Amino acid sequence: MATAVSFNGNDLQTGTINTTSVEHEAGPELVAQLVALAHANRSVVPYTSYPTRHIPITGRISAASVAACDAALDSFRSYFTAQDANLDVGYNGGTRRYVGSVITQPTIDRPRGMAYADFSVVVACTIPWGLNTSNTTALNAVGRTASTYSDGHTFLGTAPQQAPVFTYTLTAVTGGTAATVSIGNNDTGQAISITRDWANSDVMVIDTSAKVPVVTINGTAVDYTGAFPYFTAGSGTMTYADTFTTRTFTENVVYVARYL
Repeated sequence: MATAVSFNGNDLQTGTINTTSVEHEAGPELVAQLVALAHANRSVVPYTSYPTRHIPITGRISAASVAACDAALDSFRSYFTAQDANLDVGYNGGTRRYVGSVITQPTIDRPRGMAYADFSVVVACTIPWGLNTSNTTALNAVGRTASTYSDGHTFLGTAPQQAPVFTYTLTAVTGGTAATVSIGNNDTGQAISITRDWANSDVMVIDTSAKVPVVTINGTAVDYTGAFPYFTAGSGTMTYADTFTTRTFTENVVYVARYL
């Protein structure tokens, strides 16, 4: 296997470590339940979820001497103590990233204490998706002055839930007292609203990608109503609306593409 692979920044494809298999292509675990519809002679799947993904890694450690193999094994074991670490695998001309932890000790098969050992380790991914290693910009608009906007974007990836980070910076505003700003997904109806007293230079960040999605203004978490807007892969429409009298703002939306 010539593919580059690392865990928590530690290279697993070296002159000593030869990773022969990273089984990341099976996809995340799928959980779904059929619910019977009353008097309909049919059923429905109301929701599917992808709680985790398990990625087995196998290979061999070979060294020039028994002592060198001892040292290599010590280092190898230490690589997997990190939690929620990045497992980076060369894929599709780039890097596919998984985030996870090793929750059982690596298996080491070293016959008769020789200068080589076969290993296997399983990374349990707390984020079930494969990720790009850089952001994709869905929108970057400066000097917006209208009270409503609808912006289309073709979201990359294949996972059913793409999670943008929205950043809005007010550079001028009138009528900001007890005013409401709403951000949404026009296709699903998901939207959140924030009502407060707004001022020039306020910076609002809506991070739907966090483990616990959050809205912050000037770095402080604030209350909101509604549901965070997520997007499926493919075309989607992001919406903005406010109740200001006048406004000027910049809008930036980025996301890390997610893959099944």
